Amino acid sequence: MTHISKNEKNYFIEWKGKWFHKEASKELELLNSLTKLSDKISDLQEKISKLDTRMKNSNITT
Repeated sequence: MTHISKNEKNYFIEWKGKWFHKEASKELELLNSLTKLSDKISDLQEKISKLDTRMKNSNITT
C-alpha cells in the first residue's frame, strides 16, 4: 500500500516503509506490479510442486 505526504514543496510517496520523491511514482507503480507478479509466480510454483508430489505419490506420469 502506498501513502502520499506533502513535505514543504515536495511530494513524497511511501512504499514498503520507504519514502520516495514524487518523480519516482511511475517506477514505484512498476515495482509494485512486478512484486505482485512475483508473488503470483511463487504461488503457482508452490501449486505445481504440490501437484507434482501428488502425481508422484499416485504413480502418475506425464
